[in-house]
Amino acid sequence: MKIGAYNIAGSNYIKLRDIAQLLKGTDKEFAVAWDGASQSISLNSWEEYTPVGGELAPIAPGVQTARPSAASVLWYGTPVPLTAYTINGNNFFRLRDLSAVLNFRVTWEGSSGTVIVDTTHGYKAADGGPGATSDGELLALASVAGSGMKNMIYGFEAGACFG
Repeated sequence: MKIGAYNIAGSNYIKLRDIAQLLKGTDKEFAVAWDGASQSISLNSWEEYTPVGGELAPIAPGVQTARPSAASVLWYGTPVPLTAYTINGNNFFRLRDLSAVLNFRVTWEGSSGTVIVDTTHGYKAADGGPGATSDGELLALASVAGSGMKNMIYGFEAGACFG
């Protein structure tokens, strides 16, 4: 499946609701809730994602202005230190950070220029290590996500908007 993403400082950033839509119906599915009063985003695994519209819509091509997101992210009510940027009113998260928290595998196939999100395997660090990240909290949260029988593999093609 081809989706839009932005390359920021060498990492791929994807709209949070796009990844929620892609994982819908898999054992890695998660719910997203916005609380405008507290400016926070709540994520809950194993809960059905409810689309709000605009998921998987094309993103604006070319260079865009990315500002650090002011929204806090909560995992079952606990703050999670995820880096996010707001671009054109949407929150974009580093794909590998989301893979650590939600426990899915991300790999890069350089020959085809494709990023693969694989829900049949759990998180693994980009360097092939056992899954450690620079933030121990993310690793602890990643262990919360379980495995199940509904699995899917999604591929993302690299392009002008997706580095």
